[in-house]
Amino acid sequence: MASLGPNQWKGSHTPSKNTSNCPYNVEFTAKPIPSASLHPHSIEAGRVQLDVFLTGSSTSLDNKKVKDVNATMVNQIKQQILTNKLEEDNNDAIQGKQNNNNSNTSITIKLQLQDKPSNINNNNNNTNHWVGEFIVPSTWLEGGTETFQRSGSYTPSGDQTAFSLQISYKLTDGKICTALFNSADAFHWSVT
Repeated sequence: MASLGPNQWKGSHTPSKNTSNCPYNVEFTAKPIPSASLHPHSIEAGRVQLDVFLTGSSTSLDNKKVKDVNATMVNQIKQQILTNKLEEDNNDAIQGKQNNNNSNTSITIKLQLQDKPSNINNNNNNTNHWVGEFIVPSTWLEGGTETFQRSGSYTPSGDQTAFSLQISYKLTDGKICTALFNSADAFHWSVT
């Protein structure tokens, strides 16, 4: 994975030096959902329901409201394999395909605001709740998984960075802030 930009961080909490640009912490729950069809030749491997909670102290928000929220799941192993192939072939025609391969290694969804910002426990914390659902095609998992292509299956041991989840929120002033998370499989995520 490339180095982090100025408004990107790993984990749920915005670094303290960056709270003026990115005032919200990113927390989430991810629930694996079986595919619409459990047929072995289904084009859908499963789904992941994503609930994102943007929390921040009302004293640091200074009227910074969230305009929209996007989430991108990336198959890092498949992306590395495709990148290595492109480097080996290193010609202009293949280089032109590099941007097209991103669609084979990432899935992006736009989340919907579930409810209006609310004060939780009256402790000066504002929370925005956003929801969305990833539909994970079977072919997208190829190159990044071994035998666990159904949601709810056992989380395999191995590379804990095989998949990444990038949750980005855009403020009304145009700033985009992104929290990064990693997992060993596409269906099981935790805030760390």
